[in-house]
Amino acid sequence: MAKLQIFTYEFNYINQLEEGSMFKEIENVDVRNSRARKQEILNDYLQYMSDKNLPFVKGKKQYQQIVVWQEDGIWDLRIANNKKQKIEHEFIQKRIPDNPSCAVLIDNRKGVQTIAIQKLSTSFSTPNSLAKIMMETLNQYLVKKRLRINIAPRYDPHDFWDVVNNHPYKIKMVHFQFPFPNLPVISDMIGNIINTADDMNGAPQLSWLANEDEVLTPRQDSDLLNRCVEACAAIGSVIKVKLTDGTNVKCGDGGSQEREINDFALSQEADELFVKRYEMIIAFLDKINLNNTIGNV
Repeated sequence: MAKLQIFTYEFNYINQLEEGSMFKEIENVDVRNSRARKQEILNDYLQYMSDKNLPFVKGKKQYQQIVVWQEDGIWDLRIANNKKQKIEHEFIQKRIPDNPSCAVLIDNRKGVQTIAIQKLSTSFSTPNSLAKIMMETLNQYLVKKRLRINIAPRYDPHDFWDVVNNHPYKIKMVHFQFPFPNLPVISDMIGNIINTADDMNGAPQLSWLANEDEVLTPRQDSDLLNRCVEACAAIGSVIKVKLTDGTNVKCGDGGSQEREINDFALSQEADELFVKRYEMIIAFLDKINLNNTIGNV
């Protein structure tokens, strides 16, 4: 079985440019149009990268990619690292190119916005490191459309409750931050918190701070608190907890949600079994689709 780490990606909109912005050419871009077409814009650029055989890029390093297949907003990619391997032949040591790859599944169907990255340490040290490479590459283009993308690793809500249970009567503050805009399924959960975010052009935050000489007592039967925890876990937004001794704990930092898929589904052979592999990937993506799982992220 192949193990994949699960990510959610969100789009931010560049509404107000900073003075002296280096992207003056985007001033005339209609941000409302980009907002409406954000997933279409991403899909078009992924197609452009495929057609032109463009690599992902971070800094001065390039990471080649191939598209195994794509259909209806779903992309099955292989992205290769750019390494050097030391070998020795006849007492002579030399370094040769080494480009191990891993699978990346992108579900860009409307309102889904999920990425699953194969955990394969021989290719990339962590899926998070590859997510950052993808994010930097995509943002170099998206910023021209007054968009930015953030790819964050999901985690399980129990990560927060584990912190609460491990530090009874020692929690001084709990802090949540919600990217805006959110996926519809997330906005439905916390809409009363973020309904003014668009007017303010920023990301809403919510904090609980204990009164002086007192501590917080987070309870799992609190509807609002549970919705905040589930929303943050689903979109990979870290929850910050401050303890009475001044220690700061970041719940969900680095992500923890992983799922398995049969190795056969990630095979790249173009044969009569392709349809079977395609169906297995679709079923896998449906199981991690927040629209189907938000109550159990």
